[in-house]
Amino acid sequence: MVTTIEHTLNIRPARHGEAIDLAAIWHSAFSSVTDSHGFPRDFSSEEEVVGLMEHILHLPNAYSAIAESFDGIVGGGFLWVNEEVAGIGPVFVRPEAQGNQTGRSVMKDLIQRSEQVGQRSVRLTQASFNLVSMSLYAKLGFEIKEPLVVMEGAPLGIRIPGFEVRPAAMSDSEAMDAMCRRCHGHTRLSDIQHAIEDGTAKVAISGGRILGYATDTGFLGHAVAEVNEALFALLGAAEEFSLSGVMVPTRNSELLQWCLSAGMRARSPWNLMSRGWYQEPKTPFLPSALF
Repeated sequence: MVTTIEHTLNIRPARHGEAIDLAAIWHSAFSSVTDSHGFPRDFSSEEEVVGLMEHILHLPNAYSAIAESFDGIVGGGFLWVNEEVAGIGPVFVRPEAQGNQTGRSVMKDLIQRSEQVGQRSVRLTQASFNLVSMSLYAKLGFEIKEPLVVMEGAPLGIRIPGFEVRPAAMSDSEAMDAMCRRCHGHTRLSDIQHAIEDGTAKVAISGGRILGYATDTGFLGHAVAEVNEALFALLGAAEEFSLSGVMVPTRNSELLQWCLSAGMRARSPWNLMSRGWYQEPKTPFLPSALF
């Protein structure tokens, strides 16, 4: 359904053939913000963004809200619907169209969709140096729950004594999800099972027990562990840190210090924000770019 906003802006679903156009706006929008604040760009090229946009457009659980004006697409955003908690991202607006309520209109549509499908809460991560987006999200009811830093670097090749890291199997998924529920209070089983099917999920085992897992060691993957050493093992065994790197909660000083001492570099500061229900994490974790 197309929603008319002030008779000049329409919000509509994305179309599969629009990946290149949407990726171009996404790339220019994020590049203009990071460049203006002196931080490195999240993507090395527009082609990299096109591939990611193609992937998002074909996801059955990704709801899109594309803002269209009289001269074409001016912005958009995506809501990732899960069993209980939805994630928003990316949200992007043409640099020349920023400040004209486009981002607010897109966000309001995504929030409304989240409520319509019965999600307990909706979350996102936000570059904390971007005070404009932080202010917008706060006005829309989002609260900062966790300060983060994106860490990057070459594969570490570090083995943690007493831990084995191996690819996750589908038979591990229930134990992995139970760990997520203990930490965060909600299930993430579909994310876990999709990552196992894609071959990116790993588990850290010690004493015959799974003590940690990661759906991917990168921007789009999340991780949960019983102890920090399990996260050390997962990060140490990672073959790469995909896309921009991994998001590390800075309140976990032991984890942050380990990453730095292992040779990883702090790239940029971010915030995890939530609107609605939220449980304070009870065990170590790494969020994805969504939550």
